Amino acid sequence: MLQKVLLCTALVGAVCGQGRSSGPVTYASMDPCRQGGCASTIFDKGYFFQVNSVSAPPTGYALWGPDGNFRYQTSVLAPDGTSAHLRDWAIDEDGTVIVTMSYGGYGGNGHVKGGGIVMLSPSGMQTQFIDTSRWLPAFASFGPDHSIWVTGTQFAPLREGDPRDHISSADYRMLRKYSRDGKLLGEFAPRSWYPAGLEPFDSGLPWVRAATDRIAVLAHPGKTANQPELVEFDLDGKLIGRWKLGPEIIGDPDTRNATYILGQLVFTSDGRLFAQPYDGTKPHHLAVFDRATSSWMKIAMPKNIPSRSSLVGAMGDALAFENRTENVELFLTPVGSIGPIGSR
Repeated sequence: MLQKVLLCTALVGAVCGQGRSSGPVTYASMDPCRQGGCASTIFDKGYFFQVNSVSAPPTGYALWGPDGNFRYQTSVLAPDGTSAHLRDWAIDEDGTVIVTMSYGGYGGNGHVKGGGIVMLSPSGMQTQFIDTSRWLPAFASFGPDHSIWVTGTQFAPLREGDPRDHISSADYRMLRKYSRDGKLLGEFAPRSWYPAGLEPFDSGLPWVRAATDRIAVLAHPGKTANQPELVEFDLDGKLIGRWKLGPEIIGDPDTRNATYILGQLVFTSDGRLFAQPYDGTKPHHLAVFDRATSSWMKIAMPKNIPSRSSLVGAMGDALAFENRTENVELFLTPVGSIGPIGSR
């Protein structure tokens, strides 16, 4: 039987707001999936989305709130009544969810009909569909002003007799901003920024995140998605800067085993970028990105965090760690309590 321990809730909560670490919140009835392969989780603003990764693509999700309690489970439908092919999830402060999706064919099996952004109420009811046609949305975030920021890939019009869908050869914008009611407010980041290869805002393990004064996109340009780049925009879509983050994985050429993995990247509300890299050293550590030198600085793991915990996200300027044992526990630690231990 799971026991819920509620010491830090909602937007970081009273204990975390005083600059002290919290924990843990136990997410009741969430599958801890200790063997892997059964579900994947997405953390946003204290909420956990759990997605059935056995279904490819996923068509629904379950949601747990910041108090650890199960909220709802739902499947998402496309405008034609078929199951939507879901890509990413984000949640606003009031519990409103957006999901990026496409529908029609998938994985070369039939033509894609179109894409869009589905909005769901705090109870999981579909309330709005923002049609993006053949610009297929990928990753999304709510901005601090409740605007919607989405990356995507432009597909060419269907060719008669051609069994395949094709990405547009014309230049297009990879980032869009929408109002909360679905109005397109702007398009940014031309595809021509990058050479031919993978779609930079839609390959590897990208994301879109919001700070109080900027929007960040994790891009994976090139042909192997192993050289991630941080791209930042102000809230009007003007480019702030682009930074190379170094290799995502380094392998031993003889054994082909990974000797370095950059790991999960987390963006805090004050605009700092954190990682939990693996490089074979013990104890495990974190790293924070220094834009001035384009390098990673090692920082110690917080003392209150179990050694096997994984960095999964942020709540404000607090880092969130997930620990999976008999259940799923969440620990929060304000970044001000974490100290440097040198550079890599």
